[in-house]
Amino acid sequence: MESALKEVDKIMKVIDRNANGDIDYSEWVAATISREQLLSKQRLEMAFSIFDKDGSGSLQISEFKEIFGGAGVSEEVWKGVISEVDKNGDGEISY
Repeated sequence: MESALKEVDKIMKVIDRNANGDIDYSEWVAATISREQLLSKQRLEMAFSIFDKDGSGSLQISEFKEIFGGAGVSEEVWKGVISEVDKNGDGEISY
């Protein structure tokens, strides 16, 4: 588990371009668009599995809220964020 946390720290340093300790929406988009350059498939799978708290293979709004502490964001904003990358329209982000 410790090596996984070190790997997550490495990923955070690469993705968190403004070094504020959070992955902003624009940083997330930039990381996923250019993932071939930033993340190997193995690292991407590991990062996804860390965010996928229930192990379902997809990320739901509830998991984003848990990850980001709700951040005082409305339900509609969370739905909007997911809908921008939800290719199959199921309301989740699938790996």
